[in-house]
Amino acid sequence: MAVGKVHYHADCYHVKETLEEIRDLFCQKINPLQAGRQQIGILVATINRIVFDRNVDPDFLKFVLEYYISNKPGVLHFPPGLYYAIQDKGANDAWSKLQEQKRQEQVKEMKNKISQDAPAVDDGFLDGLGGRSFVYKSVKQRGFDDILR
Repeated sequence: MAVGKVHYHADCYHVKETLEEIRDLFCQKINPLQAGRQQIGILVATINRIVFDRNVDPDFLKFVLEYYISNKPGVLHFPPGLYYAIQDKGANDAWSKLQEQKRQEQVKEMKNKISQDAPAVDDGFLDGLGGRSFVYKSVKQRGFDDILR
């Protein structure tokens, strides 16, 4: 992905954009006074430590921030509070539930794609097999004894 004269790997670009969204979201919704140069530095350093030093998924951090904005307004005031927010049981449970829903949707999409790509099957074939089961009958392999007979 090219931005100006800089080229990014797609995943790296996603991380960069997500971190910027987290910063902007924090400054707009959590603490508008965080817009000063020194305060932005503290915010960016905190976000970077959480994402890169603690290996927290930036999408999870963004989700937690949005969770706090909608479910716990006024609880989070300053950047170091993000360390506690990522450990919040309610936010972690909501994230797990969201990830499970995404996995189920992916499985459903894969099943639909497989069924669309599968060749048409003769209905008489399925009726002969009871509609659901598959019967396998092994074929006797010819061996050395069969050659002598």
